[in-house]
Amino acid sequence: MVRWFTSDLSGTTGDRRVYVRGPALALGQARGHNLPVPSPPITPTDRPAASVIVPTYNEAAIIATLIRRLDDVRDRSGIDFELIIVDDDSPDGTAAAAHALEAPWVHVVDRRALRSLSGAVVDGFARARADVLVVMDADLTHPPEAVPDLIAAIRAGAPMAIGSRYVEGGTTDPRWPTWRRLASRAGSMLVRPIARTTDPLSGFLAVRRDVLAAAGTIRTRGFKIGLEIIVRARVRRIIDIPIHFVDRDRGTSKASAREAARFLLQVGRLYAVALGRIFATPRGPRADREPHA
Repeated sequence: MVRWFTSDLSGTTGDRRVYVRGPALALGQARGHNLPVPSPPITPTDRPAASVIVPTYNEAAIIATLIRRLDDVRDRSGIDFELIIVDDDSPDGTAAAAHALEAPWVHVVDRRALRSLSGAVVDGFARARADVLVVMDADLTHPPEAVPDLIAAIRAGAPMAIGSRYVEGGTTDPRWPTWRRLASRAGSMLVRPIARTTDPLSGFLAVRRDVLAAAGTIRTRGFKIGLEIIVRARVRRIIDIPIHFVDRDRGTSKASAREAARFLLQVGRLYAVALGRIFATPRGPRADREPHA
């Protein structure tokens, strides 16, 4: 049985064209994102229980393993979720490797734009058909087997759920480099005043579609999209789901000094948003309320 932990919490992209393989909503060209993006017209029987969004870049060696493990999760949990793989034009053929499996519940978006992890996720939000949205990495650092627990937390009424390494019961692979551990802890402490969850930098999360509406415009230059949503949507209640974070076995980490600098810029912008609200009147709507019936 999964243990839930509740925390009380006090980008725009440039012009791009998105190409979608398989049955898809045509996204065309757009400038920026102002969520929510309307879902394509579907009937209740066509709507999946959740949409799992996975941004990818050079993950051809592992993408089939991820899809097979998620397929097993679907079978064992009985949850009919769709998988949306948003590939940032990987030169190693990640999109082709995913598309070759021809799984009807898997949709591959071949994104031709300035590469951006958050931008890919936001494009996945636009493609998603469900009202429960899950985001995870492709490299299996996030356990696919925890997806049903995140979905269950949202179904139980939480605005947002986080797969946490640092909540009670959560663990981190001992192979994870020490400098990455220190950077993760330091970054978490840095943003704790504006996002008081146990793992505010986690990229493994689930969120209600109406919470994205409360977030407004999502800036995609930063790569911590969960943090963006927490701050911009004023999420006050988060369910922390303990996970075991695994160091990647294949491929190359995207962490770099440039990404660290972008993170600091992102944090500065979000602090400006949070502090600006303290002095702004009247206060806007918050995303911690239950959805209307």
